[in-house]
Amino acid sequence: MNKKNSIVLEMPFTRLLKRVVFIVFALTGFSVFSQNTVGFSQFGDTTFTIPTCVTSITAQAWGASGAGGNNGGGGGGGGAYSSSILTVTPGTTYSLHIGEPGNQAQGAPNGVASWFGSTTTLYAEGGKGASGATGGAGGLAANSVGNVKYSGGAGGNFSGNGGGGGGADAGPLGNGASGSNGNGTNGGLGGVGIGGQGSGGSGGNNNGGGSDNNYCSLCGGGGGSGSGGGNGGGGSMGNIIITLPDPIMATVSNPQTICPGSSPLNYTANATGAYGPPCTYIWKSSVANSTSGFSTISGETSQTY
Repeated sequence: MNKKNSIVLEMPFTRLLKRVVFIVFALTGFSVFSQNTVGFSQFGDTTFTIPTCVTSITAQAWGASGAGGNNGGGGGGGGAYSSSILTVTPGTTYSLHIGEPGNQAQGAPNGVASWFGSTTTLYAEGGKGASGATGGAGGLAANSVGNVKYSGGAGGNFSGNGGGGGGADAGPLGNGASGSNGNGTNGGLGGVGIGGQGSGGSGGNNNGGGSDNNYCSLCGGGGGSGSGGGNGGGGSMGNIIITLPDPIMATVSNPQTICPGSSPLNYTANATGAYGPPCTYIWKSSVANSTSGFSTISGETSQTY
């Protein structure tokens, strides 16, 4: 990912002797490229620095999901979802935490919450791991922080000889579906994620382990193990996605023809768009043509040149 995005507008003006000089205006900012999102899916702590000119972002968080139970276990619960439009300061570095997945074998069956900035800024609760034959609860919207919040689906219960299915992760369109209970010798199905994303793992059949979603992002709760099936499936990692505003559109005013002995009028960059100040202006010139040979005009960093 580029750390800089320039919007270049070219405007030639002509001297009487046919020598052409090209002036360009470039506005520095964050690379918005074809998409304007930044994703974090590796669990643990990290940081994100707000790009130049950006004063508002949309942040989305998914809590990690819980693990399925061992040897006749229920399914793990799916992680909650939370999102907010946040006012931010350009150049400020924010802390993030992407939730660790539940893992019965490591003695940590519950999925861990994901958050942006702090646990009181944007927070999505993780799903709970199964407790024996009982499926884990999904991460709850009520325990999360954000403008839009949805709950993860609960894990299904162990029944007969089949493990419970894992609950689906919540998403921006709604709550995650719950996993189904085991049925006879068959494991329960994982909850179906909204839009096909975040579905829970299937429960294990008799003597079979639960579907493992460990180290998968947005894959729902792990499936519970069938009778004698060993370990239940691990939960999936949390996730954070940051969406930046659309880039600035800019034009340069005062196109003009300059005769020998006369001075040009000021050029003014008129920038509009979702990014806000402070922005950095860069003026460049070329004596070659409108696409190459440009060099920065030293000291010119204001809106007018």
